Amino acid sequence: MSFFGYSDWIAGQVNGYQNRFEYQNKEKESTFGLNRINLGARTLNPTNCRFDRVDIMTDKLPFSSTYVYNMNNPLRYIDPDGAFPYPVTVRSFAPIGSFKGTGFHDDGRSYSTRSDVTSRISQTYTIDPSARAISGGTPVSSPTIFETPIGTFSKSATDEGSVNAVFSKNKSGNIANVNSEFEGSNPFFFGVAPNIEVASNIQLTENLDKGTLGVSINLSSKQFPATEATIQDSKKQSIFLGGAAAFGNAGDLVKADKKPISSLNLTIKIDKKGVFQSISYGNKTYSIEEFNKTFTPKSAGPNPR
Repeated sequence: MSFFGYSDWIAGQVNGYQNRFEYQNKEKESTFGLNRINLGARTLNPTNCRFDRVDIMTDKLPFSSTYVYNMNNPLRYIDPDGAFPYPVTVRSFAPIGSFKGTGFHDDGRSYSTRSDVTSRISQTYTIDPSARAISGGTPVSSPTIFETPIGTFSKSATDEGSVNAVFSKNKSGNIANVNSEFEGSNPFFFGVAPNIEVASNIQLTENLDKGTLGVSINLSSKQFPATEATIQDSKKQSIFLGGAAAFGNAGDLVKADKKPISSLNLTIKIDKKGVFQSISYGNKTYSIEEFNKTFTPKSAGPNPR
């Protein structure tokens, strides 16, 4: 057994071996005493956590400051090589009336592309097909609110989930095939309540030369509560990727099985700045506003089981 000091560990050197590939397998450049970390598009000075140059694609994002990283939202976005990321959100929400007479609050809404609405469980993962990168996927819950004669109580659930991706390339473009899932239960029942369960498969085919992003998505759930999915561009425009209404009530989760509930295929036109321009679905082309208005007004339930 060999022992080494803390300073050697920090320097990435053990028994004379210099490990240049450190956190997230990024290369440390020590030539000429630079001590910079090569992140692809830019190099990072680890002593002050600053880049030594502006983003190489700054001109593509005029609405974002050249001095911020990931549009000032590093929890949601990644930027492995300066390419455009696509955040995908899958949400399970309780439409108005889902918990009538129980004391529990629903999410007070129907389908939505907004990011500031509540959900029973929400999972966001950011995909970059060209860079073959994916991040995020940790599910989160809005607080569960319960009203009783003695007061109103709030508690957040502890959810579980996973995301995995396979990347490839063919004549159609750069392809990301992503499978994800999440589950969680009412936190007031200390893990005894049956789980909400949702799974998604999404395939993105990005062709930067043609300016297209092909999207294929399949959703599965227990059919309660309602489920929806959205995709976002670099300008934070969201497109509704379908979903399914809630059927039955929370009690039906006990005997319910996870089944396919929604499937959608469309093509999004993107410009050279990574911004969504229009949507081709079926034999028709929509603006983003037209497409979202066509599908989000549909009832999200709850409907009889």
